[in-house]
Amino acid sequence: MTFQPLADAVVASSYSVSLRQSDNLRHLVRHAAPLEPFFLLGDTAWELFHKLDEAEALVYLRNRAAKGFNFIMIVLLAENE
Repeated sequence: MTFQPLADAVVASSYSVSLRQSDNLRHLVRHAAPLEPFFLLGDTAWELFHKLDEAEALVYLRNRAAKGFNFIMIVLLAENE
């Protein structure tokens, strides 16, 4: 099985999810209907911007988007370079 990257437009559209707290303060929900709990499916890529060049980072992010991930935790400012 080979990885088929998504089109840039598909990947970009997955970046724009507006969330807010639910009325009972227990969940994140979408700002627009349906106001159901939003499930974060994430990965950690702490050194994404420090260890990969732009092309490698795009391959990684497209791979995660194709697998349904909607959250990546990264470090913007590293302590040790």
